[in-house]
Amino acid sequence: KDQLDLFGVLAQLMAEQIELRQIATTDSLTGALTRRAFEVEITRECRRNSRYQHGLSVIAVDVDHFKKINDNYGHGAGDLVLKDVVAQITQNLREVDFLGRMGGEEFVVGLPETGVDGARIVAERLRETIAGMAIISNGDRINVTASFGIATLSRADSDWKEMLGRADVALYQAKQEGRNRCVCHQAELELF
Repeated sequence: KDQLDLFGVLAQLMAEQIELRQIATTDSLTGALTRRAFEVEITRECRRNSRYQHGLSVIAVDVDHFKKINDNYGHGAGDLVLKDVVAQITQNLREVDFLGRMGGEEFVVGLPETGVDGARIVAERLRETIAGMAIISNGDRINVTASFGIATLSRADSDWKEMLGRADVALYQAKQEGRNRCVCHQAELELF
């Protein structure tokens, strides 16, 4: 009986550990990876890419005019928008791709074994999908768009942060040019 009790306690501890690990790696609102979990995954993919040279790209995603959504419809509606955007992005990714929430309405998609052309196709598909969404909250129809910045890992990059920095620059350019668009960082256009 003591051994059975001990196994029961151990099983409970393991279940709690699994739950804590899940909490630490998954954003509680959207289900996307946390920033830290994304960093672990992108670091792993950078190492794999340095071995096999199959390409690695990221897409920085920012929901357009998100503050206005919160201001006009409330934070509950804003939360619903984020959940639905993440669901649409996730449905349009491959099993090997991964999505992280960087903060607020900012997300990053990791695309292993994907060069700039493939990343551009994925970003445009995501842009069209999100622009086609209509979210209903408390009887209000909320139309959503997002802006996308694309970058591909370069041999000149010392780590993935440089690639992500270029994606952020491209995202900023997409927002400056009117939002609801995909922009590829200029360095990628010159490399390929």
